[in-house]
Formats: sequence, structure tokens, C-alpha cells
Amino acid sequence: MKVTNRGQFIKIVAKEPYALEELYSTLKEKGQFEGGSPELKKIMGIPCIVFPGAGGYCNHVTVSKNKITIAQTKDSVKGVGVSMGLNALTGGWSSVLNAEGKKNAAVMETIGREIERVVS
Repeated sequence: MKVTNRGQFIKIVAKEPYALEELYSTLKEKGQFEGGSPELKKIMGIPCIVFPGAGGYCNHVTVSKNKITIAQTKDSVKGVGVSMGLNALTGGWSSVLNAEGKKNAAVMETIGREIERVVS
């Protein structure tokens, strides 16, 4: 498991390729997630698996063959726009100094460790 971009992304390499729906079914069947069950949703039109987060964030999972990416975003479209705007104005420092984002990063890492266990 590799945490990248100031703790905003986690990348996991599975031992076999997955389609999104297949990964979702596998996680529902074999995963044990403390913070809540995964849901299949679309965020800004992109299909993904969504987990509850902390501090107004959610964690979403995308997959491309055997590469799984977990990212944190604000839990609403308005929140996403505000985060993007603040990051643009501050050169990304808004995310680095964001206490709620740091709390959610710990939740995201817990989710990542469980996904890694399931797909390895």
C-alpha cells in the first residue's frame, strides 16, 4: 500500500485484475470495515465505491485492472468545489493544513489496509 500526495491518495496493487462491480462484491463479502459498509455510487459522474469518512469527507475507491486507488473528497459537491478553490489559491497547502482531512486520512488508511488484505 502506497500513500501519496500528502495523504490524499492510497494506491494498492491487487494480485488479479478487478472490474469495479466485482471489487465491490468482493469487499462486501470478505471485508470487515469498522466505519461503515461500502456503497456503489457515482461521484461527479464517475462510478466508484464509497466509504464513510470523517470530518465531512468521504473515501472513494476506483479501480483500473489490478490498480486500486482510494481518495478522499469532501462529502458534497459544494465541499468539493470549495476544496478545489482553496487548493488552487494556496498551491495545495489548504489540504496539507486541513485538520479534518488529516482525521479522515487515518480512516482512509484503515480502509486501505483492509482492502489490501482482501485483494492480496
